[in-house]
Amino acid sequence: MTPRGKSLTTSLLLLLALATGAWKISGLSAANRELHRQNRACASSFAEIEETFRALRESSLKRGSPAAEFTLLGLDGAPLRFDPVGEPDPFHLLFLDPAGKSFLELLRNYAETLGSTQPQARALILTARGYEETRDALAKAGPIPYPVTVHASEVYRVYGFIESPGVAVVDGGILREKWRLPYRGDQLPID
Repeated sequence: MTPRGKSLTTSLLLLLALATGAWKISGLSAANRELHRQNRACASSFAEIEETFRALRESSLKRGSPAAEFTLLGLDGAPLRFDPVGEPDPFHLLFLDPAGKSFLELLRNYAETLGSTQPQARALILTARGYEETRDALAKAGPIPYPVTVHASEVYRVYGFIESPGVAVVDGGILREKWRLPYRGDQLPID
């Protein structure tokens, strides 16, 4: 083969390699475009969810506002009514998820702390879950010193606990404090 023939063959092989590579690159490019499209769709969904959470947080009760009255079903099926104006002592609303892995620990710690620091205070546990899930979780906890409600998702929204467990302290019919659990001394109340 002549040097010119070798050069032509090498050129054709390089051209063929480039064409094959371009085809592969084109396939990768299409896959990359699809991933990019899916990422944009996910980002858009997350933005919508965050916007919904922001709107719910902004519309929830703030510290210093009158506390919301409500009636919910207790764990035993009987109605439990919370009338913030009729409570003479501080009242703690515990927003806890019995399906959460730290439910029992949060409940025990809070009950101990509340019992030792404010023995006159009363509390109510609100769960957004149903009877069975809540009953099963509480069976593991042993005796609970507070009444328990179920299906409390609307009250969660009103008080602003849509993302994590928390506590609302009502005193004299006014929402005095709100914080997420687990609570640390350096945390500021949330609004």
